[in-house]
Amino acid sequence: MTPTPLEMCEEEEFGGEAYFNLSDKDNEISNNDPNVDIQYYYSEEDALAGVSGTEIPKDTPFLSGTTVVYVRVSTQPHIESESCSVVLPLDIIVNEKPQMNEIETYLICEENATGFHQFNLHDKDSEILGNRAAEDYIIKYYGSEADAEADTNPIAYNYTNTVAWEQEIWVRLERVDTGCYNVRSLILRIEERVFAYPPESVEYCDIDGVNDGMTTVDLTLMDEEIKLVQNVPNAQLGVNYYAGESDYANGIVIPDPSNYTTTSVPQVIVAEVYQIITNDEGQIEQGQCRATVTFTLTILDAPEMHDIEDGYVCIDYRSGDRIGYLMDTGLSEEDYNFEWRRGVQVISGATGSTYEATQGGTYVVIAT
Repeated sequence: MTPTPLEMCEEEEFGGEAYFNLSDKDNEISNNDPNVDIQYYYSEEDALAGVSGTEIPKDTPFLSGTTVVYVRVSTQPHIESESCSVVLPLDIIVNEKPQMNEIETYLICEENATGFHQFNLHDKDSEILGNRAAEDYIIKYYGSEADAEADTNPIAYNYTNTVAWEQEIWVRLERVDTGCYNVRSLILRIEERVFAYPPESVEYCDIDGVNDGMTTVDLTLMDEEIKLVQNVPNAQLGVNYYAGESDYANGIVIPDPSNYTTTSVPQVIVAEVYQIITNDEGQIEQGQCRATVTFTLTILDAPEMHDIEDGYVCIDYRSGDRIGYLMDTGLSEEDYNFEWRRGVQVISGATGSTYEATQGGTYVVIAT
């Protein structure tokens, strides 16, 4: 009679080995006959020869992968020469633990959050199973790792957390056919919902000297418009900026939004609002609940003035009259507003595209 296989679950995930107690098969093989001697060997040759010292020790756990060992079954008569023996193969089977990747945080974003929520833990079943058939596995959830390992005190699938805001629970994934299982932790997390509002101030002037639709802008000037007023205090909200939908999808944040040079015309920006949270270790981190808004920057051409050359104010030595120097921007007064200055002093009434200087000095014109 060939004995039934001896099966165990692997000790470590992907390890492929387990500890076996070979003597567990003694009663089955001997049919509970106390007059039968049973020894186990690595090879059939050793089992047939029955040489002392080549046996697999039965008094210590036997570490093995899936393999075949050989059993020598011998009678124990009073005269050793009259002993009869037979050699049988015994399949040693190591069953795999079901693979489990790290499980993503079960995140709840809700308005007027209290820190407690009823979670439907079945929502995580498909992530845990992946492409495996649900009927081949049993998924249970537990309040502690010890309970998950012992398969005791499973929690309800509709579970209200008992620790406010964030709680760790444990998942046990077990194969129906082998009973092999694996355990992973799952974080339940609750945050106040945040919102992102479209900004109104999306126009900037091209200030780099080249009217090509691209320039350097300070995106952080839009922070307050994007955050507005919501349940989370304004000081506890932050804004990330992304240079378009592709960068947002790939998590590429604009590193210095206060000094950002646009890269395309038009320039699409994605703004993402998050809550600033202090964790249990006292470290500042970004909350996981996010809200986004997408908008397009408009880069306005800067005024292109004529170069105004240095000039002179002359005085007629006979009459004492001053002959002014006309400065012309070359811009339309219908399209622009003008402010003229002598030094730092704004010249009252000088609001046209031209100005005739009657005093010496350094003049500045600002067109907007």
